[in-house]
Amino acid sequence: MGRDPRPARPLHHLQRHPEQVRLGHGQPRSRFTNARRVIALERNLGLFVEESIQDAFLGYRFFLQIWNVFYGTFHFWITGYALIYLFRKQPARYSLWRNTIIFATLLALIGFSWFPLMPPRLLDSCGQFGACASYGFVDTLASYGGLWSFDSGAMEQISNQYAAMPSLHFAWAMWTFLVLYPHMKHRWSKVLIAIYPWTTLFASIGTANHDALEDLGGPGRRLRHGLEPAGGLPPDPSPPGRDPGRDLR
Repeated sequence: MGRDPRPARPLHHLQRHPEQVRLGHGQPRSRFTNARRVIALERNLGLFVEESIQDAFLGYRFFLQIWNVFYGTFHFWITGYALIYLFRKQPARYSLWRNTIIFATLLALIGFSWFPLMPPRLLDSCGQFGACASYGFVDTLASYGGLWSFDSGAMEQISNQYAAMPSLHFAWAMWTFLVLYPHMKHRWSKVLIAIYPWTTLFASIGTANHDALEDLGGPGRRLRHGLEPAGGLPPDPSPPGRDPGRDLR
């Protein structure tokens, strides 16, 4: 599998129209600030490796297209299969695990409202929802494509671009593992379901949809109350003359 050239950083939205900066209610800039807090904390802990991981695969277009499809589809298919399996094969366990995933999802929705967060794929984006900073991330779905796009009319209207912490993808994948693993009869099926949460984690990082801390739950309470790393947040890595998050104020 040969390497393709690294995609050029998109610049076509650098000059935005006023109507493009209306990102909903509240203070949109907080979503960029929260992302900076997560990255600053990861750097202090020596965990900020997501950009390096993604960078290692950016030359492999088809490989990343596969992970774009994985991220956008397996999340629903495998979770749905697990629910149907419980309902048909393990009815005594169905109510407990159904309520568990509903409760986890409701908690995540509260988290999205409480700690709105710009995902890595939007940090370098100069599009309508991005910060146009220079962290080095690439939105692989926009650059390489998949079965769907955040930029499509319907998806742009219904999706919450800042629902990044906590990661429902990883939460649902771990739930699926806990549900299915005890009932897998073959070693190969046990291996597949055991690695599923971690392939989901890789997909989230490789496609720049989440940081590792977002996938693993995130230090939301600490970050929300502004307990930033010693010395405060580092300067924004922005292009010369560009104010990151200028349009997010």
